[in-house]
Amino acid sequence: MISSHNMELHQDLTYKKIFIFWFPLLSAWMMMAFEGPYIAAVIGRLPDVKHNLAGYGIAYSVGLLVESPIIMLMSASTAMVNSRKSYIKLRNFTFSLIIFLTLIIISILIKPVYNFIFQDILKLNEEVKNIVYYAIAGLIPWSGAIGYRRFYQGIIIKYGKTQQVAFGTFTRLITIILIALILKIYTNINSALLGTLTLSSAVIVEAVVTRIFAIKPVSKILSIDKDEHLTYLDILRFYFPMAMTPLIALVVPPLTTFSLLKGKHPVESAAIMPVLNSLTFVFRAVGLSFQEVAIALMDENFKNYKKIRNFMRGLFIFNLLGYSTISFTPLSDYYFIKISGMTDELAKMAKIPARILTFIPPFTALLAFQRSLIVKKGVTMHMTTATIIEVSVAFSILITIPFLDIPSIIIASSALLIGRILSNLYLHFVIIKTVEIEK
Repeated sequence: MISSHNMELHQDLTYKKIFIFWFPLLSAWMMMAFEGPYIAAVIGRLPDVKHNLAGYGIAYSVGLLVESPIIMLMSASTAMVNSRKSYIKLRNFTFSLIIFLTLIIISILIKPVYNFIFQDILKLNEEVKNIVYYAIAGLIPWSGAIGYRRFYQGIIIKYGKTQQVAFGTFTRLITIILIALILKIYTNINSALLGTLTLSSAVIVEAVVTRIFAIKPVSKILSIDKDEHLTYLDILRFYFPMAMTPLIALVVPPLTTFSLLKGKHPVESAAIMPVLNSLTFVFRAVGLSFQEVAIALMDENFKNYKKIRNFMRGLFIFNLLGYSTISFTPLSDYYFIKISGMTDELAKMAKIPARILTFIPPFTALLAFQRSLIVKKGVTMHMTTATIIEVSVAFSILITIPFLDIPSIIIASSALLIGRILSNLYLHFVIIKTVEIEK
């Protein structure tokens, strides 16, 4: 049983309704894409750019690692919160996870622990090590605020108010712009700490705005008093594979960067990869923003399967044609040289890997749809298995880079694509076996 409002989302579903539901979430993803370049630009205009950009990058990577187990909370709350009992249990689970992750980031800042990681293992020089310490301290509230926000965003999405999620992201973006400028003008703190304090302030503001928007949906959920046999062990079994999925996926970027430096044209390859990542992200966001949409709009009996699948196919084609318009036409020169500031030589070298990555954005849309079915069915362990397959296949290809006389960026792009295709294939066969779709 689900709330009457949520049932309305499932009834008489049209492509127009799906689009109206999805587009605000896409807008939120696009706004988030602006944050990183903006903060990097602010740091780039303050003293000691090299050390502070490095320090900020390292601290941000640590923050992402600690935060990764809560990324899927939005999908979990969209799927699981159906009554007073499930709301309270998942809320308590969320708060416990938030406390645990906050304690982890605090424990990293204990001097002996910190020195062991960043001095003994990572071998950071003294100057960067000190910058990273304070930058990580600026991220203490970050994971908690994100977890809190994503839990309530899932509930808002479940009740069809996706435009409120986009507005929350807009307040975060405005906060980032204002806080960064205020700290830049009125304080003398180093710019890496400025960057992390800005991020933390912004997600706290977004979390508060999101909680305000969630007041009405939560009051409706609290009025639904039904007997659900949901235990904390059930939640853990459901959510643990979801938490592990982004954590495992985080291995890929550093692994790819390290591998690029071991092959042919290492410096050029390392310079091209971030530009390709930025280009693919714009189109991947189209698919990434669809996962919670499919979870929210798919009814328990999968009666809306065909409409949601067809909409995903539209996103697949849009991503394929949109990305190809850049990667296979003279627009690639304009993007690489005029927009990204590449030299002619780098732009020429970027074309082949850009074309290899053409199917990454469309297959991301497919992956989001497949994951939504896995979540609705409750067989989330397959999500982790698919990610392990993707990472393992990519790794097995990346380790060949030092032994092949091919530019490492081409091998790396191929590794990412093949890993993704096999991940999609695995989920395809899992869904055929486990998800019963009405004909």
